[in-house]
Amino acid sequence: MLPVKKHSPSLLPAVLCGLFLFLLLMPLCASAESADPYFSKSDYNDVVAEAADAVITLEGDHGTLSDTTRGRSGNPVVIERKGIYRITGSSDGVTIQIREPKKSGNVYLILENVSMVSRDGPCIASLASEKTIVQCTGDSSLTCSADQGAALYAEDDLTVNGSGRLNIESGKNGIQCRGVLRITGSRLLVRAENDGLKGKHGIYMDGGSVTVEKSYEGLEGGQVLVFDGNLQVTASDDGINAASDEGRLQGDVRISGGTVAIHASGDAIDSNHSIVIDGGTVLAEGPGNNRNSIFDKGDGADAVLCVNGGTVLAVGSAEKAKNFSGGTQYSRLEPVSGHAGDVISADDSSGVQLVASRDFSCVIYSSPSFTESSRIQITSGSPAGRADLEQDPSVIAENPFMAVAVQEALEGITYQQGGPFGCVIVKDGEIVGRGHNTVLTAHDASAHGEIQAIRDAGQNLNTHDLSGCDLYTTGEPCPMCLFACLWANIDRVYYGCTIEDNSVIGFRDGGFSEMVDKEALPDNYLVCIDREACLRLFEEYQRLSHTLY
Repeated sequence: MLPVKKHSPSLLPAVLCGLFLFLLLMPLCASAESADPYFSKSDYNDVVAEAADAVITLEGDHGTLSDTTRGRSGNPVVIERKGIYRITGSSDGVTIQIREPKKSGNVYLILENVSMVSRDGPCIASLASEKTIVQCTGDSSLTCSADQGAALYAEDDLTVNGSGRLNIESGKNGIQCRGVLRITGSRLLVRAENDGLKGKHGIYMDGGSVTVEKSYEGLEGGQVLVFDGNLQVTASDDGINAASDEGRLQGDVRISGGTVAIHASGDAIDSNHSIVIDGGTVLAEGPGNNRNSIFDKGDGADAVLCVNGGTVLAVGSAEKAKNFSGGTQYSRLEPVSGHAGDVISADDSSGVQLVASRDFSCVIYSSPSFTESSRIQITSGSPAGRADLEQDPSVIAENPFMAVAVQEALEGITYQQGGPFGCVIVKDGEIVGRGHNTVLTAHDASAHGEIQAIRDAGQNLNTHDLSGCDLYTTGEPCPMCLFACLWANIDRVYYGCTIEDNSVIGFRDGGFSEMVDKEALPDNYLVCIDREACLRLFEEYQRLSHTLY
């Protein structure tokens, strides 16, 4: 118990006031918060292997619920009881609604290679449930062309987890809930006309991979907390916006781990209260004009903009830029100008780089090894916005599709997502799928460029059968990718560098490739083209900081 009685009455108010302010500010500029208070066991539960209470089968304009004591079939399919529901199939116009009036427990939805299209509102809407947990397995997609609501919507708390992939397309918001949106797994790709992710009371992330490829505001929530995972945001306004001021923590943006990359035309991070970086890696590109800031904290007396750990590299306009202050880690705002394509880094040991996509007039940098004597480095880039190459390998490539594959690979190695392997899939002279290696940031050993492109093409063409398609890749496919091409019925594979070239830069393809009898492949199935351009790409990969796997 505090010895309050020892203070004179005249000092007591001042002591209590000082103690209150100390307790208020201490959590924001101290050590990193744990994710534990913000998540429950159910947010991480893997129920895929458990027996489902009911199965929802989607087919065309109708949905069937296997146990009608739990709701009803038709359009919409209505869930009226808590439990585990496995969803399969494809639909056009069918919606799923959760109306569990007692709110007596969690509703788990397992999306198993689901494809849903809606034109009149959310594909899935949880209108009454204690908590809705969407678990992704396989590749699923939710497309909502309506200009109201979201493709995935919940009135209360919503969690997305699992190991699968979920593509979201929406005429308004991608995923929206009126409670807290939690992400602990899955690979989300979101394209939305308005907000990519929206959680009225907060957005909490502790795993998985989220790419908001198109949005007005990338993430908008009462508070935004990132503990782990890979988050990439492209926004025509703010990248992350903590828009509420309800309660002491509301309005905060706090990043404690993972990787966050933001490309925003408005503020990269905008908060009604505080912005705190405790760990992880943050790459932020704010506006090139003077209307917005890179980091824009609230105006309250207790609002802070501070960095206590991790690595932060940000570029944008100098006029309204603010440096971190009050944190435990040194940071610097340097008013230096650069252009689209320039590569920004520091001479510390972090190895982090950022390639600017637009002109900028300041750099903000902080890392555990960055000191007052450290230097910020800017290397002139090419007009195409890539790293500083003597000659852009995509220009060297004679084949136009291989040139695009090289560009895909350059994007991956620039942001240290994986190896120098980019890929496109072509049908009838048009690119129908593309991807690059993201093994490191997706924490997925199967996330090779060819696999990513095959998945993308399948989603875009709405089929698993890629007959009539050719694949262009910067490196000869490993056995996994080669057999994936065969399973997908790819007609022919054009590659740049050979398996032997892959081995020279440190990859283990050679040992695996010896297990494959290439003589058994269809005639001329593997064709080498544009090796010189791809070798130049490999050289650039070796020049940049990289991690072998």
